[in-house]
Parts: sequence; C-alpha cells; structure tokens
Amino acid sequence: MKKLILAILFLSPVLLQSQLDVFELEGRWQIGDKPNFEVWSVNFDTLNGYGCQLINGEEVITEYLKIFKTEGLWIYAAQVLDQNEGRVVEFTQNSIDDSCIEFVNVEHDFPQRIRYCLEDPDHMKVSVWNLSREGFELDFNRSR
Repeated sequence: MKKLILAILFLSPVLLQSQLDVFELEGRWQIGDKPNFEVWSVNFDTLNGYGCQLINGEEVITEYLKIFKTEGLWIYAAQVLDQNEGRVVEFTQNSIDDSCIEFVNVEHDFPQRIRYCLEDPDHMKVSVWNLSREGFELDFNRSR
C-alpha cells in the first residue's frame, strides 16, 4: 500500500501537467499585417483549416490543414496545393505543454518540425523548421 501511495505521489505532477487545448487555435489568424491567413474551425474532435491569401479581396486557398487525434497523439496533416504533387503530408505530435504543440515528420524534406505556440488568446507563433530547428517563424494575430 505504501508503494502505491508513493507511486501516486510521484506520478501526480506528470499526470496533472496542463496541456495546450488545440481547439483554442480555432479562429481566423493573420500573419502580421500581410494578406495571409490560417483559418481553423472545430468539427467534433478535429480541427479543420486552410491557409489562404487575399488577392483583390478574394480568398485564394493555398493549403488545407487538419489536426486530429489518433492512438493518443495529435496528427497535423497538410496538403499544400503546389507542393508534394498535392499529397497530404502528416506530422505526429512530438511534444505538448501548456502553450505549445510540436509535430514532427523526419521523412519529409522540409519542414520536418512544425510548432504552434499560443502566446495569448490573440497571438500565435508558428515555427517551421528542419530537425536542427533551422527555418522560419510566423507571428499570427487573431483576426476578429
């Protein structure tokens, strides 16, 4: 009985760690003051999204995105319309904490890591990296 109590006490901080609620990414996000956006909506237990540009007042979709959970891990799926022959590329959750979730696909040429960090309810940073964390970051503002 003492061992069980010690195990529970030891594991409690791990089990109680807060994690980013990925559904908080829902909304329309603009990259700085550029006409580029990511738009996310919740559909049951999945986030469906797309990336677009505003050209002459019209949304031109550049990619389709999805975040869903399978076997206990979040999956980030991206279909960039002018890359990878239009195929969907999936990235698997590598880490998650109270404000960030990172996805990895070591088999993909670039990017191999995609990290979403919700800095506050209206600001998000997306890092697009290779395995050595070289690449670029995008700062998004929630568009209301």
